[in-house]
Amino acid sequence: MEKEYMDKIDKEWSNKRKVSKSRWWMVPSILRHVNEIVCGEPLEGVSSGLNYKLKKLGFKFEHGVSVGFGNGSKEFKLMEEGIVNKFTLFELSEERIKIASDNADLQGLSDRVEFIKGDYYIHKFDEDVDFVHWNNSLHHMINVEKAIKWSFEILINGGVFYMDDFVGPSKFQWADAQLQLATRIRQTLPDIYLKNRRKPGKMLDRTISQPNAQDIEKADPSEAADSSAILDNIKKYFPNADINLTGGCVYHTALNDILCNIDESDEKDKTILDLLLIIDELATKSGVETQYATVLAIKNDNILKLISRKIRGL
Repeated sequence: MEKEYMDKIDKEWSNKRKVSKSRWWMVPSILRHVNEIVCGEPLEGVSSGLNYKLKKLGFKFEHGVSVGFGNGSKEFKLMEEGIVNKFTLFELSEERIKIASDNADLQGLSDRVEFIKGDYYIHKFDEDVDFVHWNNSLHHMINVEKAIKWSFEILINGGVFYMDDFVGPSKFQWADAQLQLATRIRQTLPDIYLKNRRKPGKMLDRTISQPNAQDIEKADPSEAADSSAILDNIKKYFPNADINLTGGCVYHTALNDILCNIDESDEKDKTILDLLLIIDELATKSGVETQYATVLAIKNDNILKLISRKIRGL
């Protein structure tokens, strides 16, 4: 084997960076950051901050409802933590229902879960619903107001509306301030972070452009279909909701496809990521539109926001 070739291989593998996950919800540092915004504690795991608040508030629910539950992991976590006793789960995908059903069997939860394939709007509940759960599924609803109104109507008085979701611009039509900030971040990052893992030898674009809404619609008509209407309608039906804006312009848009180039075990990479998360939080506080938010709301209750703020020490 030629020395030049050996040296090239040696250089490549000597500089080989540990590939992290590609999306923000797979990155522990970002999850800890988001959870700390929500509850004041840098907890591990998706939605752990919101679940922590529920437990601190002393909530325990008999019958929860969740729409678009994926593999059921988030709902099963609430059950295992003793927050929700049983769930009615709605999904349109037969395959997802099968996966979630298998997971429920493995975790010994099958007798407390009902899976329904079909339109949740027309379902008649035989039991009171005291918990409605939306976790990154509300932004897929074609008519957000209808979904939130339905949530309000099926809840008993004192029941809780729970949401952890994308609430940014519909069809990802970013505002100018978001595009400018995300682009500035990319222009500042060293080349090593802009490697395109999907196309070896290519670099990711340093300019964040407006996505084509028609292309998004064609690929998935439900993607961020009416997401920009989420927060306004939550305030309409749950005026005393506790809402936490968790940002996303940097960690979701600017770092899209870049996160796999960041090694959290590397001190330099970790420092850069931490600084970028501070920028993200400051941007949201200064008025750059948030992309994500969490919500807890009690139907016909005026004290949740005050109690929740005490939990975070505000």
